[in-house]
Amino acid sequence: MQDEDLRDQFSEWARPLRAAVPPPVSVIRRRARRRTARAAASCVTAVAVLAAGGTLASREIAGSQARPASRQVPPASPRLGQLPAPDAGAGAAPYYVAVSSDGSSAAVWDAATGKNLGTIAAPTEPSGGGRYSTLFTSIAAAGDDRTFVLGATANTNSEKALPVWLFEIRLAAGGSPGPLRPLSLPRQQQGTVGHWYQSISSIALTADGAELAIATNRESGDQNGPADIEVISLATGTTRTWTSTPQDISSLSWAGNSTLAYACDGVCLLDTTAPGHELSQSRLLIPWSTTYHGLQGLQWPRITPDGSAIYVAMENHPGSLGLVEFSARTGRPLRVVIQPQNTDGAFCGTLWSDPSGQHLTAACAWDTQTGTVDNGHFTPARNLPPQTPGTDSSGAGGDLIAW
Repeated sequence: MQDEDLRDQFSEWARPLRAAVPPPVSVIRRRARRRTARAAASCVTAVAVLAAGGTLASREIAGSQARPASRQVPPASPRLGQLPAPDAGAGAAPYYVAVSSDGSSAAVWDAATGKNLGTIAAPTEPSGGGRYSTLFTSIAAAGDDRTFVLGATANTNSEKALPVWLFEIRLAAGGSPGPLRPLSLPRQQQGTVGHWYQSISSIALTADGAELAIATNRESGDQNGPADIEVISLATGTTRTWTSTPQDISSLSWAGNSTLAYACDGVCLLDTTAPGHELSQSRLLIPWSTTYHGLQGLQWPRITPDGSAIYVAMENHPGSLGLVEFSARTGRPLRVVIQPQNTDGAFCGTLWSDPSGQHLTAACAWDTQTGTVDNGHFTPARNLPPQTPGTDSSGAGGDLIAW
């Protein structure tokens, strides 16, 4: 075949691609999250926090400026008592809870030893005149490292609307789990409601355990429906709801009791004390188009509890993610905390941060590192031990693990 013939043939093959309209950003983000979830679910032998297999190197970004650490002692919580003081020792919180890859249970792990301190089975719950086994689908942690909220849905292939149950669990002094306690809250639903299939994409608990935020998305095929965020008082059940035009939202995290960060078409901040009931009143802090040192795209944002910084995963090419710190006040990128690496569809982001963001636990490519962020450096302090393959564990990150 001559060069002219090859060129004509390639042009013919490429014509449908040139004519194709790329999907909206929200659809690209939703597909990326689904790929991540499938990778986590398929990796049954992957550990919840895996330290073997590579070192997360990082360097100081030229011109970056250090953030002063916030060390104010937090006030006592009416629900939880006195919260831990900021920066009280290096490294992660001592315990974390990970949902199993099939959702049938959740396990409490000792972060220092890798020991399983107890397993919680997903309960059987009544609904619609029958009884359903359930699967844990989401989890959130309070700031005391003892209080967790778990969301569970009916274990059924039916797409009809069924309840989402919420439970609180508290750990004993040595980390062993107490009983599941059903929360008497307005009942959520997952499944087909009218034209849309709705599902909870993320939950987040304030550090003092007083309020729970729930993000719900709706879709029909690749078409987004209206999304909403609910904030529920765990003491009274009082609910406030913000709704949006069609979009996809996820990755909720709190700063204090009034600022809620979430993934929108970028990274948004919602002031939950301001009047109004529309998500359009949120501040678009970091636009999706933001680039930094060759990195682009914004995934799995998490704000520090003191509201000073946001950590976001960004990629330099598909499947290669790194972690970038942004100012939560200006939206300006500050530094690359973890250099990009091939994540193979796995979660990349922050699992835990102390109030100031000076100590954090981050996971990329099934690896988890605990270290100190100081003047632009990420210095690994220790590796968390690998856990036994085949035990209750999940891929690190996302909505399946909480510290």
